[in-house]
Order: sequence, then structure tokens, then C-alpha cells
Amino acid sequence: MIKKLIWIGIISAFLIYFFPKALEQFSIVIENLNGSDTVVDEEAEDVFVLQPALDSVATATNSAQITISGYAEKAKRVEIFVNNISKKDSHVSSSDDSFSAIVPLYNGDNDIYVVSYDE
Repeated sequence: MIKKLIWIGIISAFLIYFFPKALEQFSIVIENLNGSDTVVDEEAEDVFVLQPALDSVATATNSAQITISGYAEKAKRVEIFVNNISKKDSHVSSSDDSFSAIVPLYNGDNDIYVVSYDE
């Protein structure tokens, strides 16, 4: 009875720990045989692009446009949205992480937000 339990434990351990790794390696071999050009860059560094920080924005204006500026650390560009519509792409300065762009406004309320992107 104890021998059966030991064998069940060994088989269970194999199925839980070793079988998934073997399947992963097998799938990589199959992808390579099929000509998949998936390349894993082991040198790549995970970089988290931080949320952009906006300079103060006027709460009211009689102009049809407004200047949006701020900082986007670790970003290459920002996209500015007005009322959920993309209005402007702006490059982020590599020297001080700043950005600035003039965007058009709509009559009434305008919800503005900025999304930052890396390479």
C-alpha cells in the first residue's frame, strides 16, 4: 500500500512540475520548425512608463484652443485626448522629459487627458 502511495506521489509530482515545462520546450521546438520568427530579447529591460504629470490647466477660457504641457518621465511621446478623441501627438524632450502642445477645444465642457508611450 505504501509503495502505491509513493508511486502516486512521484507521478503526481512529475505531472505537476515537469510536464508543463516539457510542453513549453516542445512548443518552442515546434514553433522553430514551423519557421516562426519569434525572438526573445533576453537583454531587454522592463521599463515602466510613468503617468504624465500635467502643468496647471485653465478651468475656463474663451479661446478655441489651449496649451497642454507637462512632464512624462521615461516616455518618448505623449498623446493628448479631448473628450476621448485623440487631438495631438507630441514628442517628449529627452533633456528634461517635458512636452507641450496646443490642442483645439469644443464648445462647452472639455475633458482632457494625456497618455504617455515608450519606444
